Amino acid sequence: MAAFAVALACAASAATAAAVEPADEGEPPYFSLVGLLPPIGNPGAQDPNRPCPDGSPQCVDRTLERMHALLMRDGCDRKGLFLSNYIVVTDEYQRVARTADGKRHSKYFHDPAWLAQEDAKFGEQYFAVREQWDNPAQRNRVPPAWRIAFEANDKRELRATGDLLLGINAHVMNDMPFMLAAAGLHDGKGSSHKRDHNLFNEALSDTFDDVFEEVARRYDPSANLDVPGTELEKTVIYQLLAGQREYVWRSAERLEGARTQAERLRVAKQIEAFAAAQASALKPLFMTYDGGAAGAAYCRKRMAAMGPEAFAHPERDTGPAPATPPALPLPRLLP
Repeated sequence: MAAFAVALACAASAATAAAVEPADEGEPPYFSLVGLLPPIGNPGAQDPNRPCPDGSPQCVDRTLERMHALLMRDGCDRKGLFLSNYIVVTDEYQRVARTADGKRHSKYFHDPAWLAQEDAKFGEQYFAVREQWDNPAQRNRVPPAWRIAFEANDKRELRATGDLLLGINAHVMNDMPFMLAAAGLHDGKGSSHKRDHNLFNEALSDTFDDVFEEVARRYDPSANLDVPGTELEKTVIYQLLAGQREYVWRSAERLEGARTQAERLRVAKQIEAFAAAQASALKPLFMTYDGGAAGAAYCRKRMAAMGPEAFAHPERDTGPAPATPPALPLPRLLP
């Protein structure tokens, strides 16, 4: 059950491997293994109360505005490690999903309006769980995977990489299946959105350097997982995250295909239990016994020198949105 957790930890540990001679690293190879897996036909209903109902390309601006405000409020709070990662990923989504003027959807995704709704819903889930944790009267509503992550953040029990991975686990493994089921897995004509879900995997693969560099720059230099001379650690982490996203898509199919409320509740409990088990497996691998003193001192020193600007995200010079990758023929793997 802890395979994802242990494998992620092994990839993270690559940063402590023996030094190698620097080389031209280039871009990590992108292998779209999960793109070979076809969707299952469970045409369910979308959530009528979903945010961004018109799928506007400007919806992501509102999400990023709230994220940046929350990050500035967090300061050196360890919950900011995951939020910083979330901002980098959302910035990349904004780049590939819109035209350069920001007014229209780009042609990268097949159904960009659905991606805009998905992004908005995913952000709403995160903001909601943060509000619940901040209110002691509502903490019993926080899913177990998030409770494990937030408790570790508040107690400064983990190294920076552990805080980051616990947040990713909670938001992806716990939240994403419910978000996908609410956004709807099929369009109005019954076509699956899985090809766009898989396309987003490639966009994610372009963010790894920025994610770890931003976390290291703000909170703790030890969080930078770059191994000089190789891109292997990023390739491994990408494949693991793509595998996680495949798992959550299949979990969303189970939620959408549930025929009764009791069956849906049973699936929901299984999703939450699995995400919590992943968190429990990850946590002991990143324990620190100094209360995160070194990272806290680094963050406080940086904040004292720069003020709130210590947590401002710089503009990313990432170039124009790429063209949609060519579609691979999908073999019929399921009857």
